[in-house]
Amino acid sequence: MNKKGFTFIEVIAVVVLMALLSLAIVPSILKRVNKEKETVNEVTLDLIYEATDSYVKPKYHTYKTTPGNVYCLSLNTLVANGLLDKNLKDAKTGKAIPLTSQIEISVNSYQEFEYQLLDSETSCVERTESS
Repeated sequence: MNKKGFTFIEVIAVVVLMALLSLAIVPSILKRVNKEKETVNEVTLDLIYEATDSYVKPKYHTYKTTPGNVYCLSLNTLVANGLLDKNLKDAKTGKAIPLTSQIEISVNSYQEFEYQLLDSETSCVERTESS
C-alpha cells in the first residue's frame, strides 16, 4: 500500500524543531526591539533638549548663566513657541509625554546649561542667585 503524507511522529518532530528555533530567535528579537525603543527615547530627549536650548539661549537676560541657578520650563512653552511638536511619545510605553511635564534647566560650574526632563509627578523648583 502506498501512503501519502506525513506520519504523526514526523509532524511532532517538525513542531518541536520550530519551537526550539523560536526559543532561540525570539529573545534576541525582543532584545533588539527594546534597544531600538531606548534609542528612540534618547533621540526624543535630545530633540526636547535641543528645543529647550533654542528657547533659552536667546533669552540670556532671563536665563542667566550663574552657576547653581535652576530654571523650569514646560513642554507646553516649547510647543507654543513652535520648537516642538505636541505629539511626543515615550517609545517604551507608547504613551504620549504630557505637555505639562517640566524641564529642569540647571547651570553647571562651567556656566553651561544642563537639561533634565522631569516626570509629570515631579515638580521643578527654581533657584536663582545674583550674578
